[in-house]
Parts: sequence; C-alpha cells; structure tokens
Amino acid sequence: MKLSFFFKHLDHSKSVESYTQEKLSKTLFYLLKESDGKVCFSKKNQDFMVSVTLATKQRYFKAESGHFDIYSAVDDVAEKLERQLLKVRQINKHHKKVSLTKSARLEALNPRFELKVKYRKAA
Repeated sequence: MKLSFFFKHLDHSKSVESYTQEKLSKTLFYLLKESDGKVCFSKKNQDFMVSVTLATKQRYFKAESGHFDIYSAVDDVAEKLERQLLKVRQINKHHKKVSLTKSARLEALNPRFELKVKYRKAA
C-alpha cells in the first residue's frame, strides 16, 4: 500500500505521518488488491481534519474525521475505513446465492431424498 500525505494549513510532521502509516497498515490488511491512498491533514477552526481516500480497481473508499487532537482524528478515520472495508469484504465473501449452495440443496430434500419443488412453471 502506497500512501501519499498532504498537509494544509499545518507544518509537515514525520511523527503524525508514521503514526498514520502504522494505524492504516493494520486497517488496510482487509484489502484484497493493492491500491493507492491519499491522506490529507488540515486544520479548520480549532479542529484537525483528516481525510483518507483509497482508489482500488473495484471500489473507491473515503473516510473523514475531525477532532481537537490529531491522533484521535487519525484513530477515528482508521475505524471508519475499517468498517467500510469489512463490509465490502463480507459482501465479496458471501456473494453466492444461498439457494445454489450444496447445503441448501440438501436441505431441500425430503426424507426419501426427493426434491421438494417450491415453484411450478406457468403453463
């Protein structure tokens, strides 16, 4: 995972950059393919705003958070991004129709191993 960092209205900080890299590396474990990411740090009024965008071949992920502490904002963004990635991973994991699986076909059999027909064809 290649992340690029941008700072708006803030001084560049290696410690924030390394902390974000560490937090997001744990979160980006859920990605199926390699992707490029952009992390933008900015300051709006008294809050630090952190926004992360990931562009993969399948989807586009975006998470934003604001907090008076920049490290707390990074934690919030990592949690939001993790929820998005887990949701997509679950969708990809269970993408087949349940009725087409082997276990569902076995459940549709009666005790004499005859198939129960749920629907009839229209004549």
